[in-house]
Amino acid sequence: RPCLLWFDECANILVKDITYKNSAMWTETYSRCRNIHVDSITVKENYFFNADGCNMLDCEVFIIENCDINTMDDGICLKGYTHQGCVRGIIRNNKVRSICNGIKMGTDSSGGFRDIVIEDNEVWQTGISGLALEIADGGVMENITVRNIKMTVVATPIFIMLSNRHRKVTDSITVPMGSIRNIRIENIDAVV
Repeated sequence: RPCLLWFDECANILVKDITYKNSAMWTETYSRCRNIHVDSITVKENYFFNADGCNMLDCEVFIIENCDINTMDDGICLKGYTHQGCVRGIIRNNKVRSICNGIKMGTDSSGGFRDIVIEDNEVWQTGISGLALEIADGGVMENITVRNIKMTVVATPIFIMLSNRHRKVTDSITVPMGSIRNIRIENIDAVV
């Protein structure tokens, strides 16, 4: 089950004006990368479950903008597997449809999410939520700004979860409880 595009430990990336169809797994993924600009991609994914549209894993300084994402799993998803987490990102001016979550941080959250702005997006026809902010594997989510989001036919407009899945670091050590703080959400127009 390959991804269509995967950058790992890269820097200074520009991906623009690409159309993806029928990925067997996550469509477009960036892991442990820095200075990423994703602009005007189109994802047409109605083939396989678990095919996220655009994933950032432990990335720093990124912009996802002007994209049109239609997928069977999460539309735009940030994950924090390592201590780095996702830091200093902007997600703006995108149109996202998803059978799961439109725009999501987590569930994998060990490294957390810091200094993220999500603005001027349109999310429609989601099966789970329009916006999901989740800490379940430790980590800190802080300084998150969400504004000017239009949601149409979403199961749950905003879902925020702080939990602990008790993942093991070693046989005797589990991941501690994380935290969520300094979250600002404003000007959301949602129709369920």
